[in-house]
Amino acid sequence: MRITIASLFCVLLVVVVGCGGGKNTVVTITNKISTLGAGEFYLFAGNFQHDQKKGITFSITAPANGGGTLVQYESSAGYIAPATPPSSSNGQVTLTATANNGSGASDSDTFTITPATGPFVTITPVNFTVSGGDGPTELAITVLNDTCTTPGGCLAGTVSSDPGCGTSGSSVPCGSLGAISGVPGSGHYTVEYTPPSDVPSGPLLELISILSTLPNACLNQPNALTLCPGNTMVIINGGS
Repeated sequence: MRITIASLFCVLLVVVVGCGGGKNTVVTITNKISTLGAGEFYLFAGNFQHDQKKGITFSITAPANGGGTLVQYESSAGYIAPATPPSSSNGQVTLTATANNGSGASDSDTFTITPATGPFVTITPVNFTVSGGDGPTELAITVLNDTCTTPGGCLAGTVSSDPGCGTSGSSVPCGSLGAISGVPGSGHYTVEYTPPSDVPSGPLLELISILSTLPNACLNQPNALTLCPGNTMVIINGGS
């Protein structure tokens, strides 16, 4: 049998990328986890090789009683765990990243939602969309097992983003939170969020966290003062 230069080249090409088949699509979740606390936030990052412009799509597989909230942002996805772990799957949920180029390439991460104890904070809505320069949006805050007796002294709010907004040398603006209001010990509070006045390169993903400063605010962290926060995600479209 005669071996031609063309056929030999094809054999070599199969080893590298597959003869006639082009490059292989590979999707990877680069920062997998094994556990996540109830109500906590995590930003998953996806890596996509070949046809990057077509992107990837993230999805959550979980029982109807506890899938949490997933918001996709370019090649990453922000996830807020449900307030209570899913009861019909041993507390497990699965996040999947799938290529949009029809190749079927995907990667998954199955992790366990762990219960929270002590004061637990939730925020409504859990995600929303605004534009730069919009007026304030009122957020409702609920604190379970609220034993606060100091007005304004048991909750603290923060706004952050990826990349970090408002940091030294960063051109990414931050939204702002007003004063948290409500009757101490009632378990019900409100706060207003105002987006930055100008987001010229939007969209921008920001995370709003309301932290309980009461003792025993997080599972296995009896002395933690700023853990197990309530979280909500906001997508800010460009505008001024």
